[in-house]
Amino acid sequence: MMSNSAILPAGVSTEALLTELRRLSWGAADILRAYARGEQPPHGFPKALSVDNGGEGPVSAADLAVNQWLLEGLSGAFPDAGWTLLSEETAKEQLTEGEPLPAEWLWILDPLDGTKDFLQGTGEYAVHLALVRGNRPVLGVVAGTSTGGMTNKRYGRVGDVPIIGSGTYADDQVAVSATGWGERIMLNVSAHRLASHMRYTGASLNESMDYLVYELLNEGEAGFIAVDRKGNISMETNTGSMFRASQSEGGEKTVAIWK
Repeated sequence: MMSNSAILPAGVSTEALLTELRRLSWGAADILRAYARGEQPPHGFPKALSVDNGGEGPVSAADLAVNQWLLEGLSGAFPDAGWTLLSEETAKEQLTEGEPLPAEWLWILDPLDGTKDFLQGTGEYAVHLALVRGNRPVLGVVAGTSTGGMTNKRYGRVGDVPIIGSGTYADDQVAVSATGWGERIMLNVSAHRLASHMRYTGASLNESMDYLVYELLNEGEAGFIAVDRKGNISMETNTGSMFRASQSEGGEKTVAIWK
């Protein structure tokens, strides 16, 4: 998502940046999917999923491949942007303890958040990108949102739906992630439906969330977490419980399980 008043570096248009970020995000997903399936990753990366000790946790070939893909992609697409690229995999070489990084425009990248889960095949991992200017976020990208599914669901059952438009969706107004009965979430194209309700009715995030959860869907079917472009957060479920947590820009924290 992008700040409503974002001003990008000279020579970088919003449309060009979002187009490149989509390409890089889908490319990162393709790389991770190939490693997860034991297939040959695209773009010439090695097939072997080697794992090394990174000091604070495992670092796999998948981490390094996505890291290289993102760094080379952003540098190559916008060579004159003047921004600094800071990645979890390169931070030790770039940062000096106690000293701020001298950069007006800074990309903060986590190529694979949840390496242990990725290696264990839980599905609980994602790719994170954030553009910061003067210590304030301008743009954020999350590729591969995944929720906890349903308690006691049968092995192999669709419990959450990482399908763009159904269980996860983001545009310039809102970002949405779902959990619950996968069939019902898919049938209603639920995440996109919330975003469309906001866009075409002018409703607020909370109003659109209530429409989706309490009018469109039946009781006991699903729950959602959503954030709009102003930083408003909505977390609603029509089930008995949903593990959820949030923290606002002002530091206000919310943690809940039961309805």
